[in-house]
Amino acid sequence: MNPGQDTTRVIVTDGLLHTAVLLLYGGLTAWAAGDEAPVDSAFVTGIFALFSLQLPAAWSLSGWRSGSLQVVLTAAHSDVRTG
Repeated sequence: MNPGQDTTRVIVTDGLLHTAVLLLYGGLTAWAAGDEAPVDSAFVTGIFALFSLQLPAAWSLSGWRSGSLQVVLTAAHSDVRTG
């Protein structure tokens, strides 16, 4: 892991992405099923995930494993060269 990145940043980024994907998938699934209020159904799924400890477990695992993350892409290698 890069010394400039801390565990809190990793947890917040992973947590926001995990929650956003959960809400998006829940909303799209409810919309495809013909639900009248797909956004409400998505947030009910999110609340259930929060109270059933699915989201807190994901956040905890993200924080626990953040110490072993390695930066693979550096600034010097970030440009794509076609040859």
